[in-house]
Amino acid sequence: IVQVQGPRDRRQRELYPTPKGRALALALAVPQSRRIAAALAEIAPGDRPAVERFLMGMVNPELRAQAHYCWILTANAVEDWDQSLALAQTFLERYPDNPLAPETLYLIANAFEGQRRYADAVGVLGELLERYPQHALVPRWLFTRGYNRTLAEDRVDARRDFQAYLERYPEGPQAPDARLWYALSWFFENQSAAA
Repeated sequence: IVQVQGPRDRRQRELYPTPKGRALALALAVPQSRRIAAALAEIAPGDRPAVERFLMGMVNPELRAQAHYCWILTANAVEDWDQSLALAQTFLERYPDNPLAPETLYLIANAFEGQRRYADAVGVLGELLERYPQHALVPRWLFTRGYNRTLAEDRVDARRDFQAYLERYPEGPQAPDARLWYALSWFFENQSAAA
C-alpha cells in the first residue's frame, strides 16, 4: 500500500495499492470477477445499467470512485475489453478530476491494445503523455506507446518512443525491453527498405 497526499487537503492521506499489491488483489479477485462477469453477461443489455446502479449503490458514496476503478481493473484482468472500455469511459465522465483518471486512461489504452486497436491505444497514450507529463507512470506510458506503435507497424515512431525512453530512463524497469524493441524496429525497418 502507498500513501498519497489528498488532492484538496495536504493532511489527508489516500491509500492505493502498489503494483505488487494490485497484482495480488487482482489474483484474489479474478475467480469472483469471472463469476460476476458471467452473471452480468446473461442480463439483457437494457437491464445492465440498472444492475450497475444497484451494485454501485451498495458502496458508500465516498468510496464509489475507487469501487468503480476496481471494477475497471477487474474487467481488464478477465480481458473483457468492451466492459473495461465502457466502465472506464463512464468513470471519466463521473469523476474527471479524480486522481485515478490518468490510470483509467491507461486502462482504456490497455483495452484498445487487447482489442488490437493499436492506433487508438497510441492516441490515448499520447493524450496521457501530453496531459500528465510529470506523472510517475510516464515511463510505462512512453514504453507502451512504443510497443503499440510496433504492433501497428509504425516502426519509425516506435523507435523514437523507445529511444526517448532510453534517453530519459536508461535504468528504468523497461529499459532492457526498450533496447530490444528499439533494435527490432530498426532491423525490420531496414529489412523493409532493402526489399
